[in-house]
Amino acid sequence: MQLVKSRQTIEELSKFDDFFNTSGTECWQKPSGSINLYVFSIIYETAAELEKKYKELRDHIAVSFQSKRDSHAERWNLYLLYLVKEDVPEELKQIILQDKFSARKMVCRIENNQINDDYIKSLIGKTLIDIEIPLRQVSTDQLEQVINANHPEVAQAIQAIGTMTNRDNLQNLINILTDEQN
Repeated sequence: MQLVKSRQTIEELSKFDDFFNTSGTECWQKPSGSINLYVFSIIYETAAELEKKYKELRDHIAVSFQSKRDSHAERWNLYLLYLVKEDVPEELKQIILQDKFSARKMVCRIENNQINDDYIKSLIGKTLIDIEIPLRQVSTDQLEQVINANHPEVAQAIQAIGTMTNRDNLQNLINILTDEQN
């Protein structure tokens, strides 16, 4: 199932906590096995506003939402996404990302014309759910060729060991590998 906006979660939270009536916080939900992953997002105009207010969302989520979760897995698979309309200094970003209280945090810069549900869903997907791992070049060299070229002493020990794989040959193996001949 896809990531979906959960207006119902915000409505439920709003009944007990006015913060969710006025803050513009949105909740995104994705089933994952027997639990749900939750991402709460909020938009700030400036980095200064983010710095001043980022703890507000964190604290309200901790008290009004996280503390009410029955599932430990749901309680700790919780994310806060801070969207900011201007560049955020790296130092501030790191302070927020390293804040271990309540939930994991993400800070992303957005453009004014990008603020819509599809953009936010895509952003959450790319940064959290559908993590893209870049392809890397894999060497086609054979392990034996690499060992022979870069570690001739290991290659020689491997050749000397041959079929010495049982306990009776343990001391011989150790002697070969440590170059301690009796």
